[in-house]
Amino acid sequence: MNFKNLYCILLVLSFPILLTAQEGNCVVFSTDGARFHLALDNKFQNKDANTNIKVTNIPEGDYWVTVFFTDNARKAFKSNIKILGKQENSFQIEKAGDSWKLKQYSSVPLAQVQSISNKQTVLAYNQTGVSIQGMNNATEIDKGMVEQPSNITRVQGTIEEIAESKRRGKFSGSASTIEEKTAVAASSPAPAPAPKAEAQMEEKEGTTIINKYIETTNADGTTSIVEEKTTLIKQIVVRDGQRQMRTKRNMALTPTDLTCLPMEKETFSRLKSAVQNLATAQRLNAAQTGIKGQCMTSNQIKTIGDLILSDVDRNTFAITAKEVCANPKKFPYTISDPVVVKEPKVVEEVVVTEEPVVVPEPVKVKTKAELKAELKALKAKQKAEKVAAKAKAKAEKTAAKVKAKAEKAAAKAKAKAEKESAKQK
Repeated sequence: MNFKNLYCILLVLSFPILLTAQEGNCVVFSTDGARFHLALDNKFQNKDANTNIKVTNIPEGDYWVTVFFTDNARKAFKSNIKILGKQENSFQIEKAGDSWKLKQYSSVPLAQVQSISNKQTVLAYNQTGVSIQGMNNATEIDKGMVEQPSNITRVQGTIEEIAESKRRGKFSGSASTIEEKTAVAASSPAPAPAPKAEAQMEEKEGTTIINKYIETTNADGTTSIVEEKTTLIKQIVVRDGQRQMRTKRNMALTPTDLTCLPMEKETFSRLKSAVQNLATAQRLNAAQTGIKGQCMTSNQIKTIGDLILSDVDRNTFAITAKEVCANPKKFPYTISDPVVVKEPKVVEEVVVTEEPVVVPEPVKVKTKAELKAELKALKAKQKAEKVAAKAKAKAEKTAAKVKAKAEKAAAKAKAKAEKESAKQK
């Protein structure tokens, strides 16, 4: 190797290798107006408490999450989440018995994230964290003010660990600690693999997509119907010389315009089979009975409607189905008015004499402004009449009082005159 080639190799090796980590976002919100501080791996992210906190540009991996409420009546709680690159995962705080937990609300690609709400605190991920209430780290929270995380552990690292060497650690649902797991593994022999039945077929690799609709509670307390898409990826891997099936599960929630929760897949399959197995003349009645009181997607309605072969019967079915459509804007059929066949009438011969035709003048349709003006004038007239009636009643009442007073004065004067006349006599 000559000196020139050696120099080139050394020059290449002297440059650092740059790896671009995938980053994602995390949103945590409360639905009851509770304000809180959020900590990732025990590092507080927001100095000012809020009900809706969004942290951006978080390196992909597993994180401990601490939710510390400003309400002293609520204990802080710890959970765990997985941040995926180029994804924004949202979690809502919900009640679980006497404690609190995080429930995944949505998972969408960053490119599809909608505009930021003005009620949301948005912060970039802070690796060093911020100080709140005199605390620099979530591990400094009084133990009596933290719920015991008895149902979550981490394969690598502990809840109190600050070091980020565990970034790729995995979570487990066991209630035991890492040390207990290690002790059990050391003292107990590994169980022998169960014998495989000869007739048992090996599970196949592949991807399965499961779609269903669920009802969720929004941050403002309203409910929405979202589509939950679960992707199962099965892949055979070899570990310690043994073939094992590894399953990856990815779930994404997509907002919909549905107004109600659609019919379950199993219920829809039974209805479809029942209608399909009937004679053509009986399908309309069975379909109408089957969808009564249900909620169905546009695709479900079209699938059942296409089994009805008669155009008239299908139109009749569409009239019934429109009332149960979860998304009326995407209703799959155009409804025609029912055709009514009437018996022909005997028309008697009529002698028509020609008379001049008087064409009536077209009736002018009043505009909205004209109608509004008329209504305003009518109200003004009614008000004036009411005022006039009130003034008239008041004048009559005053006149009656004046008259009564005058009559009383006249009677008094007359009595006085009579009295004086009697004295003179």
